[in-house]
Amino acid sequence: MSSECSVNGAITTSPRPVILRAAAPVAAAAALLLAAGGAIAQEPLEPGTTIRVTTDEVRHTYDLVELRADTLMVRDPSGVQAIPLASVTRLERRTRRPYGRAILTGVFVGAGAGFFTGAAMAFEEGDDGAGCWLFCYTVEEKIGLYGSILGGAGALAGAIVGVGWATLGPYGWTPVETGRIDVRVAPGAGGVGVGVTWRF
Repeated sequence: MSSECSVNGAITTSPRPVILRAAAPVAAAAALLLAAGGAIAQEPLEPGTTIRVTTDEVRHTYDLVELRADTLMVRDPSGVQAIPLASVTRLERRTRRPYGRAILTGVFVGAGAGFFTGAAMAFEEGDDGAGCWLFCYTVEEKIGLYGSILGGAGALAGAIVGVGWATLGPYGWTPVETGRIDVRVAPGAGGVGVGVTWRF
């Protein structure tokens, strides 16, 4: 729905509906990026993955060698070690920063900075005077207009920065729920087979 206002006897149409329609593709793209970030975070553990294991005694970083029925086989500079899964209180894998969190942080910071910059510009300009004859706005209308434009631009820039930070920034640690790991031992051709199931 569009809105109209009268300035010096002339009818002008507010551009806010146009701004809202222009922001829709940005919101859709952000939703897709968030979904992709969530999918990346759910990749299963594989040999060679860098993990951080916390037990009742110590927290240490290893490279995963093998996941057995009740044991983590890991490697650190001292060699290969066996850690019983029952003794693990927290298990984390080294990952890039979560895309969803980085994008949301960038969007909120960028949108907030852009909106307040636009509001400051609107207050600095004030109401358009009697000599204005085209695109004339009050301070309140300028806050909505400038804040929407600069806030949207800031949100888009923040999303791009967030993706860059998650992709190129320092690594983080993503918790792995040990309860999601099912290890099955069953007879197989020529011996015993071990199957690992990762539940999401």
